[in-house]
Amino acid sequence: MNHIWLDVTTILEWTRSAVGIIRVETECAACALKSNKKIRFCRFEKSSRQYHEVSRVEVLKALEQIQSGGAKQAVQTETSSIAATPTEGSKEQQLKSLLIRCVRHMPNSLREYTLHFFRLRKDGVYAVFKAFREMRYATKIFLKPKGGNKHMSASTPVKRAADHSAEINLFQQNDVYISLGLDWDQKDLEYLYAQKKSIGFKVLLFAYDTIPATLPHLCVNDVAAYFAKYFSNLSWCADRVLCISECTKKDLFKLLSKLGAPIPDMKVVRLGCEVRPERGNSLPVAIDKLIEGKFILFVSTIERRKNHEILYRAYTRLVDKGVSDIPKLVFVGMPGWGVDGLMSDLKLDSRIQPYVHILNNVSDDELYHLYKNSQFTVYPSLYEGWGLPVAESLVAGKFCLASNVASIPEVGGDLIEYLDPWNVSEWVDRLSYFFENPLAVKEKEERIRKEYQPTKWNDTASYILSEAEQLCESE
Repeated sequence: MNHIWLDVTTILEWTRSAVGIIRVETECAACALKSNKKIRFCRFEKSSRQYHEVSRVEVLKALEQIQSGGAKQAVQTETSSIAATPTEGSKEQQLKSLLIRCVRHMPNSLREYTLHFFRLRKDGVYAVFKAFREMRYATKIFLKPKGGNKHMSASTPVKRAADHSAEINLFQQNDVYISLGLDWDQKDLEYLYAQKKSIGFKVLLFAYDTIPATLPHLCVNDVAAYFAKYFSNLSWCADRVLCISECTKKDLFKLLSKLGAPIPDMKVVRLGCEVRPERGNSLPVAIDKLIEGKFILFVSTIERRKNHEILYRAYTRLVDKGVSDIPKLVFVGMPGWGVDGLMSDLKLDSRIQPYVHILNNVSDDELYHLYKNSQFTVYPSLYEGWGLPVAESLVAGKFCLASNVASIPEVGGDLIEYLDPWNVSEWVDRLSYFFENPLAVKEKEERIRKEYQPTKWNDTASYILSEAEQLCESE
């Protein structure tokens, strides 16, 4: 009997409220638990390179923890489409250790001179080391594997031979394996590919965006080569890839074509967007106080790509102009990378202190109340694979001012307003207009209420599982 295997590694390791990628795996797992289809659950243990079956009880427990807001005391960096690659500090330390080991073999008369030479040129030496490392990654992507198909122009995931004869194979021939989570961080696609070729099961994978490979300047560190390799491996592993937008599908096609990697069967799945309230729950004091007054809402990890900076600049201009009765600006999301300067400005700039409030680790119930009580929402991101908070805003009946780039217009259609994410003056003008014209906001909300057709998460999950079932039934 063929089975569909849903990998739940990501939600088993998650200890906070659901964010975009976590939400997808969470909702699909919840749907699978209710399904009468032949669905089983698994996780991948990276240290031992083994897949293990996960009980339905374990999955249910993980879902309950995430839905309640996770472990409230937990403090960790939120993960989106950025891999948990080694930090620059750790790489610099490796280089330093290597240099010290080499210097030890030099004559005493040269040791101090050599160390002094490198101390003065530390940044340049490290830049060369980093460039060499990225060159090595890029070279691996384009090398043909030994014994590979002569038409292959990008490496297959199998780069090291291993004896798997002693392993217990969880999957059987013609099973379907689904992975929707943080695969670049928690999985080993080279191992998955080897298992797939050995056993003969099928693989359904997800593509959220190609930003780390195509727009690496918007990501932490230089991850372009790392992710180019990941997407190349994905293309070899997957029998089908589900993309979360037409934009992501086009971006992935362009990237794989550029890499010379195979183009797998690709389809687009529209993500769900409802945020479910829990009746009877009391709200934290901080949120209760906020919803008593006027505020606009920005739901996103606070990182450079999300462009919180433009809202800070717009608000300071409004204050400097003497505009009164400005609503509070509420950021829901924990600080990520590339925003140290911004966070310092928000802390020290007396002009902005009365207005900006930052919340994180917010439960679904709390998020629902924030959406429903906001004047409107904002989403000035520099690039997206989808833009889930825009859809969540619409399902809550709220108007959104969003950036006009990438996939975001796919989400909001003509029901919201789009602005240049780099143009501060444009944001100042439109924020001022809607602050001063609440009736205009109400008119937007009325149209949203009449015309917006939200996608339910259950429909998204059902579509994903039906795609897996099609693969299961295909030859």
